[in-house]
Amino acid sequence: MLTALLLAGVALLWAVLMTLQVHEHKRYVRVSLRSAPRPWHVPPQVLVCVPCKGLDLDLASNLTCVLSQNYPNFRVRFVVESVTDPAHAVIQQLIAKSSVPCELLVAGTCTNGGQKVHNLCCATAELPDDVQVLAFFDSDASPVPDALARLVDRVCRGGLQVATGYRWFVPRRPSVANLTLSSVNAAVASLLNHQGWNLVWGGSWAVTRELFEKTALANAWRGTLSDDLVASRVMRSAGVKVAFEPGCMAASPIDVTWKEAASFLRRQFLIVRCYAPFWWWATVPLMVLQPLVLFGGLAFAPVLAWQGDPFWFWPLLVSAALYATAALRSRWRQATWSTRVIAAPDALRAAARFDQWAASWSCLFAAGVMLTSAVGRTITWRGICYHIGPAGRITLLGRVLCAKQRRDLIAEQARQVDWDEATRRAAADADKVATTHRSAALPREKVPPASSLLPKRAA
Repeated sequence: MLTALLLAGVALLWAVLMTLQVHEHKRYVRVSLRSAPRPWHVPPQVLVCVPCKGLDLDLASNLTCVLSQNYPNFRVRFVVESVTDPAHAVIQQLIAKSSVPCELLVAGTCTNGGQKVHNLCCATAELPDDVQVLAFFDSDASPVPDALARLVDRVCRGGLQVATGYRWFVPRRPSVANLTLSSVNAAVASLLNHQGWNLVWGGSWAVTRELFEKTALANAWRGTLSDDLVASRVMRSAGVKVAFEPGCMAASPIDVTWKEAASFLRRQFLIVRCYAPFWWWATVPLMVLQPLVLFGGLAFAPVLAWQGDPFWFWPLLVSAALYATAALRSRWRQATWSTRVIAAPDALRAAARFDQWAASWSCLFAAGVMLTSAVGRTITWRGICYHIGPAGRITLLGRVLCAKQRRDLIAEQARQVDWDEATRRAAADADKVATTHRSAALPREKVPPASSLLPKRAA
């Protein structure tokens, strides 16, 4: 009983602290978004790096948002693995229509690290002399029109040389898997704050060239898998804080199954365990404790009532308090972002309703997946299987076909089987015809008349 009371007390204390954090996040976002980026007399030259692989949802629209930034002095480098990547043709079409200076680089296949990190190393290998700021965007999210201007304003005028945004998942369909993943992501987004001890998110961030070269970030990336957590670790080692820029919250469309949602979360948690172990170990007990006490209280109360315990209702009160604080946090973060993110209103409303009523379920799902990330060091990311070794070094295990590639391969194999069967039948028919022709060409033996075979009468 004492252990149960202690766990309940810790869970309630953590719920209160998290609620205060979300309230502070809401206040900070509201204050930050009141003002627009200030105009520049001479805007710094910015190089925007966009690593791409495969056809993300709304890929062309996302990249168009990158090329349509309201900033007067930037150029863009897109990077793909090979010319056979489906994204290559899409990027070529966008570059042909864009007035922004663009390059399309082919990085080649990486054999000793993550492909995304390899693409970024290729993009930053030779920097133009006039570049003062490096910005990075992912191809699976849509940055708002002034995202680049806000990032540059932060790193050049805000006192911190690194600034990051984050993503807001927008469900393509109102399936429970999509809504659950969106709810989990919203809870993580509300942890970002103004104090500077934030982790970099690789889909929307910027750093001054001076700091990028001073910390030798490109060298630290080589042979690793995570671009953003490695950047966070390097900046923390250099004593540099990371500013969170609320104006760079990017809408990211999702359409996943339960298996894909669990795989995505496990990959995220496993990468954190390998590259930021302090954050993982600090988070896992508290993340697991919340749903454990909440749902445990609902299960424990009937047992105490059946045993006749006069305080059987206390577990229900604790569960109700945890659920109420979770619903309050969900309401605040959804009120903060669902009206500011540029995306389909119906999808945002569906995600907001689900998050407000089912945030506790999302926390339980995330906690269960987080526990699975405690075991193993192998993940699959964008069709490539990696093993994360000591110090985050990567071993490439092989490539995994995506669902479409598997369907195409099965269809091709079926066509090959049909072709082989048709070829075999055609060969058999040809043999029959040839045999018939040979038989017809042979001379036939004379057959004596039947009358000659009868016995002759005696004279």
